[in-house]
Amino acid sequence: MRTGSDVIVVGAGIVGSSATYYLAASGAAVTLVEQTHPAGGPSGKSSALLHAFYLLPELSQLAIRGREILVSLPEISGEGHFVTEIGMMWVCGNDNEASWKAAAERIRGEGALIETLSPQAFADAAPGFALDNVALALWEPEYGYADAFGATNAIARAAKARGARTMQNTLVERLVKEGDRISGVALADGTVLKADSVVLAAGPWTRRLLATVGLDLPLHVERHPMAVLDAAGKARQVIPFAWRRHLLQLCAARR
Repeated sequence: MRTGSDVIVVGAGIVGSSATYYLAASGAAVTLVEQTHPAGGPSGKSSALLHAFYLLPELSQLAIRGREILVSLPEISGEGHFVTEIGMMWVCGNDNEASWKAAAERIRGEGALIETLSPQAFADAAPGFALDNVALALWEPEYGYADAFGATNAIARAAKARGARTMQNTLVERLVKEGDRISGVALADGTVLKADSVVLAAGPWTRRLLATVGLDLPLHVERHPMAVLDAAGKARQVIPFAWRRHLLQLCAARR
C-alpha cells in the first residue's frame, strides 16, 4: 500500500524527529515510523552535553546548528525551554595545546562563542580544581546540556502539528527495494508502506535495516559507561559548569 506520503522517516530519535519536522514544514507529506516512542532509544538516554568544540569542522558546524535548533524549540513547538546554558569548560595538556587553539579560532569563525583561557584564568573560574598538567582551557558560555527526551518529543509533536503522520510502536522489518531505489518499508505485521523517498534515522538499527537490501554500512555500537552523582543543592558549588578533560565528562549543576 502507499502511505500517501512523499517521504517515510524511520526512527523518531532527535535526528528522525527533526528531519520529519523540517520536511513537513517545507510542505512534504511525511510519515514517521518508530518502533517504540520518540526518544525511546539512544536519544532519550543521551547525556545531551552541548558544545561546539570539535577538532573536525564537520562536527563543530553540526553542533552549532544543533544548538540553534534546540534553543529555538520554544518558537518551533510552542513548548518550554530544553537547554540549560550552564557553560562547557575543557582543559588539555601540552600535547594538545596547539591543535586546540587552532580549533577554537576556527570555531569562532563558524559563529560560536568560545574563549581560550590560560591556566590561571581557568583556576580563577574553578578555584577548587588542581592545575596539574593543565596547559590550556576552552570556555563555551552559551553551551551546557539539554533535555534530550523532552526536546525530541517536543519536535515530534511539532512535526505532527505540521501535518506529519506518526506511527509509534511500529517495527520496520526491512526496506523495500524496486530496481535501484528504495521505495518503502515493510512492517513487522507484513504491511508495506511506499513513498518516493525513505530517510533512515534508525541509529544502531541502521546496519540491520540496510542489510535487508544488500547494503553493508560498517557501523559498530560502542557502550560508554556513565556515573550519576547525587549532590542535591550543592552541585553548582562543586562544579559550576559542565566540563571535560581528556576522556572524562562531567555534567554538573543540574540541581
